[in-house]
Amino acid sequence: MSEKPIKVRVGRPLKARLIVEPEPSLRLKASGGAVVPEYHGEYEVVPSQSRQVLHTAGERLLHDVVVEAIPSNYGLIAWNGSTLTVS
Repeated sequence: MSEKPIKVRVGRPLKARLIVEPEPSLRLKASGGAVVPEYHGEYEVVPSQSRQVLHTAGERLLHDVVVEAIPSNYGLIAWNGSTLTVS
């Protein structure tokens, strides 16, 4: 790792340090953070007649949650202006 000072003027003198490393790296400093557990439940939901809850509160998701399309044979709702028919 090599360090070379650079000078930038923005209204008043400002010093900055540019660090060039041979391989990309990520530096992250955090304090007071909590460890968030990974979610290990279902990631795919198929519509049903009952309520479904994915218990993801306070957990870190590793993938997108997918809500499937309502199947074409899920039911038929018809309205003729006076009668609602669900089959």
